[in-house]
Amino acid sequence: MKYIKTLNKTKLQLKNYNVYKFIRPVHQKNKMIVEKPKILENTQIDNTKQSLSFHISELRDRSFLVIISVLLLILFNFSISKEIINIFEQNGLQQNFSFIQLSPGEFFTTSFDVSILMGLACSIPITLYHISNYINPGLSAKEIKLYFPLFLGSIILFFSGVIFSFYILSPLTLTFFSNFNENSVEITLSIKKYFDFYFQFLLACGIAFQIPIIQIILIKSKVITYERMLSLWKWVIVFNTVLGAVITPSTDPVTQLFTSAPLIVLYFLGLLIAKRV
Repeated sequence: MKYIKTLNKTKLQLKNYNVYKFIRPVHQKNKMIVEKPKILENTQIDNTKQSLSFHISELRDRSFLVIISVLLLILFNFSISKEIINIFEQNGLQQNFSFIQLSPGEFFTTSFDVSILMGLACSIPITLYHISNYINPGLSAKEIKLYFPLFLGSIILFFSGVIFSFYILSPLTLTFFSNFNENSVEITLSIKKYFDFYFQFLLACGIAFQIPIIQIILIKSKVITYERMLSLWKWVIVFNTVLGAVITPSTDPVTQLFTSAPLIVLYFLGLLIAKRV
């Protein structure tokens, strides 16, 4: 009788866990042994499949939204492509450049290329929003604290480099070439070649402005030490000064400094941030 009461009491305690089938009463010196419930492997496999299926579905949905956003922005920029091209042409026109198309469809293809590049640039915030929301649940608090400021800083620096190139570096470079060709040749440019040159400069400056991000990654991953990178500061200044002297149109030291100073400042800014984070 005592054994039956004990069994009923144990069954009542385990009722909420649905594990009656794991109970195996054993008569051994008037004691009952209850086997511990085992984890069902099939349940684990099903949960893994559901989790993987959920992540794949989320990735597909977010990718679809990004692609739709990019396509819509490309179409929008194509509708105003002539206005965009006119804006880019102003720096060339100020240097008395003239533009031609060397084939019947060159202006159309150039407009389409400009639309694609502008559409991709405008879609960067949307793309980053979906990427961050997708990977955020899988990151620890420490990783979020480190990676997301780097992520955001990289975007800000890239667009800062593009703006610097558009308003400062590219006009100075065009002025240099214009002065060099003066009284020698008449400058008539293919519209496609002009934009290829311009966008290459924009991209190069956007990448060059990633110097602080690269420094932080290298120092934090212990590829190079902070002290070693700091010891190279003299070579960095010399290199950027020579670069500024080459690409500026005159021997004016103010103009050269205005060209080379941003990269020097970014180098020391990257060192300062890497030491503090």
